[in-house]
Amino acid sequence: MEKFLDFKNFTYILISRYLTYILTYIGSIVMIGNNLKSIVIFTLLFSIVLITSSLRVSKTCRLMNKAYLNRSYLFIPSIITELVTITFANYYFCHLTFVLIFISVVDIFLFLSLKKAILVSILPYFTLSLVTCFGDKNLSFQATFSDILAYLLALTFFACASYLLKTTILMKDKMQLLYSELKESKEDLETANKKLKDYSKKVEEVSVLNERNRLAGEIHDTIGHSLTALIMEVDICNKLIDKDINKTKVELKKAQELARYSLSEVRKSVRSIKSTDKLTGINAIKSLISDYEKSTGIAVHFNISRRQYKLSPAIEVTIFRAVQEALTNCAKYGHASNAYIDISFKETGVDFCISNDGLSCNNINKGIGLTTMQERVEVLGGNLNVSGENNFIINGFIPVEVENE
Repeated sequence: MEKFLDFKNFTYILISRYLTYILTYIGSIVMIGNNLKSIVIFTLLFSIVLITSSLRVSKTCRLMNKAYLNRSYLFIPSIITELVTITFANYYFCHLTFVLIFISVVDIFLFLSLKKAILVSILPYFTLSLVTCFGDKNLSFQATFSDILAYLLALTFFACASYLLKTTILMKDKMQLLYSELKESKEDLETANKKLKDYSKKVEEVSVLNERNRLAGEIHDTIGHSLTALIMEVDICNKLIDKDINKTKVELKKAQELARYSLSEVRKSVRSIKSTDKLTGINAIKSLISDYEKSTGIAVHFNISRRQYKLSPAIEVTIFRAVQEALTNCAKYGHASNAYIDISFKETGVDFCISNDGLSCNNINKGIGLTTMQERVEVLGGNLNVSGENNFIINGFIPVEVENE
């Protein structure tokens, strides 16, 4: 497909073009003299050349008030018509009209691809040679040949200059287009960056809100449940205190345990709120282990799989609470020297195993801590198994929908 240039953006080319036509016409009229008939015929022929040339440089032309034709269909016919007219006018009226052949060559190399331009340019080269050959019969063969060679060299110069001009113009247009695209891309990138920052800010706000809601729900579920149970124990004590003092003491001991557990949960929640902006997930567990080792002297061996992926806050908190409760029980009842924590990220979810080398226990009486731990895991669709036959071991699994990486 030909790359036609739009001359309306290159006023200097149009001015040069039509100035050449005007000067050629005036010079030809002067050379013709006072022969009115010749002037009229020459003017008609010159008008044909001017019209065909104008059709080439216009984008479209309207024929017979019915149809529009693209200039690519008119290009070669207009060149042929123009060259024939110039030859006739040059032979019968004025030898100056051969100058217009140079305009035809300029158009050929401006409008056509290089390969087509070389083929079509044979026509003006042949026409110029013919016009020169029969222009002045009094010249010798050597002089005529010299003139033809000089004109053809000049024609070649104009052809090369036109093609270079076309290449420069197209390159400039391409650079302007690339610059415009780059500018638009930069603006789009800035807009996208601004939207991303706004989105990141909103996500951060939503994350903070979700974390607050999660902590509120956690306090409600754990502490609320414990306090309700504590009230029930106190009511039982009120009923038994006058009937059976021994049973009352047992129930008071349970109430005391519930109160201590509730206080422990309040402290955990407060610590979680204070550290929620600093540590989450695996980092929170590592921080817990570091503090635990310093305060208890028990060595904790922590292993985690190489493959890791993002967990929801609910799962992170559940695993953290499980580790926290298991380590607390290890220090209170296990009399262990070492604790072992293994977390494995699998295709279907997260496996975690917490154990120690302390005392074994065949009959495990699940207290509030272990019960709450199991409830949290089961709420997330997972399962939790506690074993004390060969040391104390907690095995848990929480399903996770893992996105394809």
